[in-house]
Amino acid sequence: MQKTLANVNQTTAAAAPAAADLRRVLRKLDAIISSQDADIESIISSLRRVSEQAAALVEDAKNNPSRVIFGEPPPHVVQTGAAK
Repeated sequence: MQKTLANVNQTTAAAAPAAADLRRVLRKLDAIISSQDADIESIISSLRRVSEQAAALVEDAKNNPSRVIFGEPPPHVVQTGAAK
């Protein structure tokens, strides 16, 4: 029992500095995120726009596959006269 208590005391003594280090790292991380909040929002907004544009591009490629290769679709040819 005394050996277990000694181990608990050692563990507790070692955990205190680790907890302090963790708190320090979390404070720094919070400060970094807080100071960059506007930039992070701007980046996320830009990523959303890019994602929406990419989805529109993929949808257009599905609906108009020839446009991917040729650009605009080829002009429609109107047949006149002889062939029926």
